Amino acid sequence: MISLTHTPHSHSPNFQALVFDAFGTTLNWRHTMLTALESRAATHAHAAQLQRVNWRSFLQDWREAYKAGTREYSRVVVPLEDFVDVDTIHRRALDDLVVKYDIADVYSPVELDELTANWHSLSAWPDASHGLDLLHRKYKLATLSGAHSAQLVDMSRHADLRWDLVVGADMTGTYKPNRTAYLNTLNWLGVQPHEAAMVAAHANDCRAARSLGMRTVYVERTLEEDEPESITAGEFDLFIDGKTDIDNTVPTHRQTGFIELAERLSV
Repeated sequence: MISLTHTPHSHSPNFQALVFDAFGTTLNWRHTMLTALESRAATHAHAAQLQRVNWRSFLQDWREAYKAGTREYSRVVVPLEDFVDVDTIHRRALDDLVVKYDIADVYSPVELDELTANWHSLSAWPDASHGLDLLHRKYKLATLSGAHSAQLVDMSRHADLRWDLVVGADMTGTYKPNRTAYLNTLNWLGVQPHEAAMVAAHANDCRAARSLGMRTVYVERTLEEDEPESITAGEFDLFIDGKTDIDNTVPTHRQTGFIELAERLSV
């Protein structure tokens, strides 16, 4: 990731709400899911066979399947009864991945269901819970995610994240970056686009929000950005250093991520 120039002093723009991405921005999905995959493999009856699997590669392929699926479904807006949620996308992808990694004969369908369910209990980045509490003193807070609403509730309760509004993709009938997802969220918050900022660790998310008139806060998270070379200095309203190691620890000598955001916004 390139280093973007930003002013170190506080910055208090005139907006009322912050809309947060969940996967990768607020939640460290890689840590939780890698732990779940490796732990199950280590205690499985076929542990010797499973030890040969590169679980980091497996997990990245799982993530890529999620992105491909949500990108495909973001092209349309559908009623709830026709909506394909992320649990379904994740579970279908597992059927393909166990074949690719030559372990289709190891895990039962029930075990694959259980692996998929781990996406409901992701750990937050170490700055997320406290940072959101600070920001809530001044701003309306919402999460807008590719997760469905029940999954967002589960993840938020598990990670101690408190929101004013939880917007799952099933509520909008589509996935980001479809404009409907952002505009519905703003409508439910009761704000205009210029009165809200999108907070995300993915440039495409911030760019989609900016195209609608929203402000943008880019939070740099470890391994999250697909195209770091595409980001230019000053492209987003605020750039926040949220880097830490994937094992979910944070250096004690500095405040990062959402806590830094609160400081920059004079909370």
